[in-house]
Amino acid sequence: MADKLILEGEEVELGEAVVALTLQANNIMSPDTIQAHYTNSIALPPTQKNRKLLGFADQVNSATGIPYKVLDARIFKDGVEVVPYGKGELLNGSFELDVYSGNRNFFNELGDKSIRDLDLSEFNHTWDYGTIKNNTTNDTWQQGFVYDLYHRGKELNLNQVDCFSLYPSVFVRQVWEKVFSEAGFTYTGFEHPMLDKMLLPLSELFEFNEEYKRARQFRVTTNATEVVEDGDDVRNGNHKLKFNFVKTGFGVDTNGGYQLNNFRYVVDTPRIMTFTAGVKVKISSLTGFLKATLEIRVNGESIGGTSFTNKIRPNPLDPTGDATRFLTVSTEAKLLKAGDIVEAYVKTEPDSLVYVISPKLWIKYQTAGTETPYFSGTVLGEFPKGGRVELAQWLPDLSQKEFIKSIVQLFGLTFQTDLFRDIIKINTFAQVVDNIPKAIDISEWVHHPEAVKPSFKFGDFAQGNKIVWQEDKTVTKGFNNGEVLIYNTTLEAEKTIIELPYAATEKLGEPLSLPMWKAKPETNPVQYDEQSIEPRLVVQGPDKIQFTILEGVVSGEIKQWGVYRVHGQGKVHYFGNEYNANEQFVGHNEPRFTTEGNVFVALAGISATVESLIAYHVDPAKEYDLNIQDYIIPTFYPTLLAILDSTKVIRVQVKTPAQFIQDFDQSVPVWVDYWQQYFYINKINEFINSHSLTEWELVRL
Repeated sequence: MADKLILEGEEVELGEAVVALTLQANNIMSPDTIQAHYTNSIALPPTQKNRKLLGFADQVNSATGIPYKVLDARIFKDGVEVVPYGKGELLNGSFELDVYSGNRNFFNELGDKSIRDLDLSEFNHTWDYGTIKNNTTNDTWQQGFVYDLYHRGKELNLNQVDCFSLYPSVFVRQVWEKVFSEAGFTYTGFEHPMLDKMLLPLSELFEFNEEYKRARQFRVTTNATEVVEDGDDVRNGNHKLKFNFVKTGFGVDTNGGYQLNNFRYVVDTPRIMTFTAGVKVKISSLTGFLKATLEIRVNGESIGGTSFTNKIRPNPLDPTGDATRFLTVSTEAKLLKAGDIVEAYVKTEPDSLVYVISPKLWIKYQTAGTETPYFSGTVLGEFPKGGRVELAQWLPDLSQKEFIKSIVQLFGLTFQTDLFRDIIKINTFAQVVDNIPKAIDISEWVHHPEAVKPSFKFGDFAQGNKIVWQEDKTVTKGFNNGEVLIYNTTLEAEKTIIELPYAATEKLGEPLSLPMWKAKPETNPVQYDEQSIEPRLVVQGPDKIQFTILEGVVSGEIKQWGVYRVHGQGKVHYFGNEYNANEQFVGHNEPRFTTEGNVFVALAGISATVESLIAYHVDPAKEYDLNIQDYIIPTFYPTLLAILDSTKVIRVQVKTPAQFIQDFDQSVPVWVDYWQQYFYINKINEFINSHSLTEWELVRL
């Protein structure tokens, strides 16, 4: 029965074209890759029907988009549908077509997406004391994340842990499940308790990305007419500035940004910002002196201002004299919460004991050049307390393909997509040996087994085959790398066969070390710089660590009459006084303080003792760990080790039924009477039909 190829629902005329299908989901000769089924490049004849179906893509002036998209493809052999959900790609105007299926369908769905693109919104939360405290004890992957404790480079005192020094670690199983579900696939077979307990801890301080910052920055000016006011409204007045026009080159976010009609900026999510403004102001008075102040206000309270008075008028003896100045103001970084309103004002008030008669104010909006009026806000990258944690954005910067591949490699998994359903069969490679009772006897299909000669080299292996973690300057070089040894001196000495996208993690005292901070040399009290570390992979253990969690405050948050305590090592300077560790102070009308050394300020009387599960990386006392040499290789790679010991690889010619191709399960071995051996099918190469011989690559188990 002739082959049949269907593209986009229509049958293609094959003529003499040969369609050869290669089946390979897991090539154990290349443990660093995941493979897919594929065909040869099929040379379709340029019949009128094919040319029409393919949009006359052989013509230079053709406007068809077919060569630029993936085509749905189905292949039938001997009446059996061997590729039900394939994907085709037209290679050139000669109508050469490649078709692939199996695992590539899944990875095609992943595309270039990052794990940060996953929808973890059900786990989004506010970064505040209560939420952090309440999530330090999470212990199941269904909870999504946990605020667990690590040694992040700064001095750690378990009796006084600032809640804002804790960050969410995300359960690997949650990410794993999301990748499959969002790609539209499910999986069967693979379960392991370590997958449920593995964590991706935060490995770099979270900052708002450029897209977030650009969407919320603003720079506006005005086309309003000049304002002239006098009388009591100037003697003691507040004059809101009418910035109503977008400055060229800056965007205005309409959702929680600057409102041109209301002359104000409204904050949509907590963040830290700085603001600047400038406007030309003129003031005058008949008697007494007047002061004008350009202020930036948050919820009506000034966070920065610049003043001048008409004492500077050109002729102090002229009772009708006036003074003019282009005022500018810049604020310090300010922590803002959702709903805060930021506005610019000119405030006027007397500046002498003499009663101000005939006060007058001009706000000169119509100036240009260096005196063009403006109001701007800039978003800083630093994530604020009270900010909204969008959990996916706190994951390491890995593609979904990299993430899936890393788990497949770590657990030594086989990965095969069902031909008819969006289901992936996942097993450890050891399952191949466990499936020996299900082995298929292909003795009658093998052509002239007596002529087959074995090969003694298997894949691209060396004598020493390294499985390694990413190098990280903060981790001892080579820590926890492993090696698969092959006792074959004809091979090259060594090579890396798997490099995981995470760094190993060492222990420093009780918690693991994730040194995102580095002490500056020769500083007393000690000061710290941020430092970059590679993504990490750890396991949540059964053991607990007890510590006391406090609610830290940052400069700018001190409230009048609030009571605060200093923690850590160093000093705090506030309201003209100096406070050492464990000393308390009462807040005044000054919200800011400065620090020396590794100290933080926390609200007095607010604390909680929690018991959180400790993460580990290597621990031989545990039921499972990430020790490559002593746990991962012997647990998940025993079949590979057995195969590599006295390797026998054969390539045989097999008369292969089309039904076998449709039902192919690479986790099920085959039996051949001639050799009285079981074999793993590593590859079925260019199957044409049931009547032709097809080369199989078999590996002795």
